[in-house]
Amino acid sequence: MSSRTPLRAGLAIVTLFTVTVAAASIPVSHARSRQKPSQGELQKKSSERERALSQAIVELVRERLSLPDAEIEVTRLEVPEAAVFAGASQLGSIELASRGRPTGWITVRQPLTFGGEARDLWVKALVTVRAPSVVATRALERGQTLIASDLAIALAPLDETRITDPAALVGAIVRTPIERGDVVPLRAVQRPMIVQRGDTVLAIVGGDAFELRAPAEALTQGALGDEIEVRTKVGKKTIRGTITAPGEVEVR
Repeated sequence: MSSRTPLRAGLAIVTLFTVTVAAASIPVSHARSRQKPSQGELQKKSSERERALSQAIVELVRERLSLPDAEIEVTRLEVPEAAVFAGASQLGSIELASRGRPTGWITVRQPLTFGGEARDLWVKALVTVRAPSVVATRALERGQTLIASDLAIALAPLDETRITDPAALVGAIVRTPIERGDVVPLRAVQRPMIVQRGDTVLAIVGGDAFELRAPAEALTQGALGDEIEVRTKVGKKTIRGTITAPGEVEVR
């Protein structure tokens, strides 16, 4: 019995040594290549992330413009270092690179982690915005006085001078012909005076995260889009603002 024991122990040692060497002899590059995503997998991940990034840009633009009812679309997206974007282990929250109006070509900062290192990608996006605006329900001729049925609200390319309240144009005189379905711009009509001197109006002071409304007295008359002076009821302070709707003056 004792003469066979060394032989069995020797076999066990030889067998264990063989398995260890066999495992260690696998090339490192071959072992790593099994974990590296294929080109197809990277492209799929990149496409998924680009769709998510486009949606995040849409929501960021909507928040900046304060237009909950607008139709916002990213029509083109230019992502530098696509392989880094697709292979990043973590993506952070995006930020607009500029404080200007986020329409047309814009740039956003996309923070990410790649290879254990924090990086920023500067992504370019082409953004289109269609917002509720007053349009003509039929062809309007020069000299015509607008009535309520001539006007409606529809989505149209965003314009800072757009009108959002049809009531503000009722009674206006058409100065230049307007085709059916076209936006009715302020320059195309002779606007009625919707605020008269002595009227009580709401003076609206707004910022990025707040809005204050206070009653005030109009010191002059004005039409939609006109800048007039008003005097606050409390404190009797005289300020200037723009008429944005009947009975409303926005102070910037």
